[in-house]
Amino acid sequence: MRLRLAAICAAAILTALGLTACGDDSASSSAPVALTVTASEPSEGKYAFDAPKEVEGGTVQLTFKNTGAEGHEFGLVKVKDGTTPDQVLKDLLDTDEGAPIPDFALSAPGGAGGTAPGASSVSTISLDKGTYVYFCTFSDDNGVSHYKNGMLGEFTVKDIGSTAPLPTTSASVQPSEYKFDVKGLKAGDNTFTFSNKGKEFHHLIAVPMADGATLDDVSQFLQSNGEGDGPPPIDFEKEQDLAVTGPGQSQVVSMTFDQGSYVFLCFISDKAGGPPHFTKGMLQQVDIS
Repeated sequence: MRLRLAAICAAAILTALGLTACGDDSASSSAPVALTVTASEPSEGKYAFDAPKEVEGGTVQLTFKNTGAEGHEFGLVKVKDGTTPDQVLKDLLDTDEGAPIPDFALSAPGGAGGTAPGASSVSTISLDKGTYVYFCTFSDDNGVSHYKNGMLGEFTVKDIGSTAPLPTTSASVQPSEYKFDVKGLKAGDNTFTFSNKGKEFHHLIAVPMADGATLDDVSQFLQSNGEGDGPPPIDFEKEQDLAVTGPGQSQVVSMTFDQGSYVFLCFISDKAGGPPHFTKGMLQQVDIS
């Protein structure tokens, strides 16, 4: 199962993990653990995550800094003990669209969605104890995924550094089977809770709609792999996305929206495999004012 529809998004969509010290135990119940992640490109065609072997968990505020010349993301999946990054690459990341999600993928806490060169993003996630594999599914100009050229690794959470709750937000996006429940988003900067209320893995891709475009136009465009006549009904150069979030899990994230109509969609397939969720209803028009 690929985590994004590469045939459509790779050309248009836009982490050296540098995990900093996480604070002392005296503050563990009152504030999130601070975690800084920095993306880098050490040489042409090579990408890197600089990550420690162990990360302090619980409630974690993740600051993602992209210092490279290409867009990057920081995806996370919690795996069964003994599962290697190479196994995640082979059986999860590098499979055909619609393939089943392997049983070793236990959960997905969120992470950092696509971040442009020179930009940063902040999200608050929850990391319980266990082994996590991290990756970037973006591709280079030749269509080779970054996780094949260095952006793939693992860390272990052995200790919980913060029991603070996730920050409270007035806005929310709640994915489930198969819809988004959207509340409180507005034009401008937004901090909101992305809370998966379903039983499947979900993520969010938010894309502005072209003037005069309809949801049917978007659906036809996506299902034709972008090969329709005329200009695209959506503007993928202004796309924003969130990292995959597992059933029952939440993350607090930020996005900036212009006034106008957006399409919210999910490209993930069910655990059992099958078509992407946007074909089942997770293709919604959201009007931002």
